[in-house]
Amino acid sequence: MWKVVALLGLMGTPAVAQTDQDVEFCTGYGTLAADIMTHRQNGTPISTILAVINEDETEAKAMVMEAFGGPQFQSPSGKQRAVDNFRNDIELRCLQSRI
Repeated sequence: MWKVVALLGLMGTPAVAQTDQDVEFCTGYGTLAADIMTHRQNGTPISTILAVINEDETEAKAMVMEAFGGPQFQSPSGKQRAVDNFRNDIELRCLQSRI
């Protein structure tokens, strides 16, 4: 029985754990993603957001394009859910890319 428990525990362990630097880096990306989606949900025009992003910040531009590809919600709870989901998705993809 203990072998099954040990095996199940190992299955949930990533092959390589992220470092504190990876988590900090990806948290920064998540914060940017949340800011972008908040502007999206509040009706800020895409051109206004793109105007403040440096030309060489391709990841930020990609986030803007992705955020504006999704719906704009009317209710405060729908807007917050969109922001939270977008942030979590960006952070997850960032962390997965650093394994």
